[in-house]
Amino acid sequence: MTYEDWKYAVKPVYEHSETTNKDDKKFIDHTKPLRANIKLETKGKSKNIKCYTKIFRPGDKKMSPCMNVHGACHPVVH
Repeated sequence: MTYEDWKYAVKPVYEHSETTNKDDKKFIDHTKPLRANIKLETKGKSKNIKCYTKIFRPGDKKMSPCMNVHGACHPVVH
């Protein structure tokens, strides 16, 4: 690892999760699927929570994050 390598400067959008083995040592588990942790701007707690992050569906149409959507999801981060 060199400090001139840019891939160590930016956290990747998708990554494998960390797992702890029997010796309490953490390692990256490549058997699990890639995941993305994206923070949403929310306010409130429990049943009164509201999401203020702008979310768009195909065709650049704004959608409510509270909508029940079924089917395949393909996230695109801009």
